[in-house]
Amino acid sequence: MSSATFSPPVGDVASRLPVVVVGGGNMGSAIAVGVLSEELDFVESVSVVEPDPSRRTSLKALGLEILEQDQAASLLNEAGCGVLVLAVKPQIAKEVCHQLGESLSGEYLLASCMAGLSSERISSWFDSEGSDRIKLVRFMPNLAAAVSQSANSAFFSPAVGEDELQLLLSLLNAFGRTEVLKDEELIDVATAVAGSGPAYFTLLMEQMVRVGIEEGLPEELSQRLVKQTLIGLAGVFESEEGLSPTILRERVTSPNGTTARALEVMGSRDVPEGLRQGVRAALIRAKELSAE
Repeated sequence: MSSATFSPPVGDVASRLPVVVVGGGNMGSAIAVGVLSEELDFVESVSVVEPDPSRRTSLKALGLEILEQDQAASLLNEAGCGVLVLAVKPQIAKEVCHQLGESLSGEYLLASCMAGLSSERISSWFDSEGSDRIKLVRFMPNLAAAVSQSANSAFFSPAVGEDELQLLLSLLNAFGRTEVLKDEELIDVATAVAGSGPAYFTLLMEQMVRVGIEEGLPEELSQRLVKQTLIGLAGVFESEEGLSPTILRERVTSPNGTTARALEVMGSRDVPEGLRQGVRAALIRAKELSAE
């Protein structure tokens, strides 16, 4: 891999880049669709490498170009530069990275959302002798990438220059909003808080729906009410910059009212502590994956 600075002028048609997503699962496909739909000035094409036939059919239906892995390497080599997004399962990541590292030449930027794999480890799989030259952003999205509302966290390797950082940020912001982390270890914390976050909210929603049904609401009606409650809550946060969850909870909780009684019972059952312990368990698991 060349160590020259990668800084194509954004908006120059002659310098538009191919973006290749390796792994067409739920997250990989959401990323690819988000980038494609955003129509970024510097993106020439968006394609996906996915071996599973049924997934390939689904991806084609979304308007995405499907490539074999060797075709993807040829595309990037012919362009002389490009962005390679790694969205494969960690179990096969080493083999995939080795194969791509041997096939690629010229300049390319790496973006990895593979859980538990450090930038140092990924870089070494691409270039064992010059891993410090690999230009990589390690990022963690969540399920909302499918609707371009992901809460992304990102750590950029030291080799990434300012122009390259801005280019990659534009790419990540195509499917969400991105917070830049200065410490890579905080990626594990962000994974526990936001990457797994949708499951925490939906678990709470399940219990609310269940009570509604048990107390007489039709199932579909109970689900609609709970879903709209979450959608409306998100809208309130969106409309009031700086509003914290604590302030909003206090605003909703009238003294001696129904909400206060519910929160009192939840507190007596250690629901808040159970939630905190659950998030910390996710963090521990993320660190375990990083050490494997």
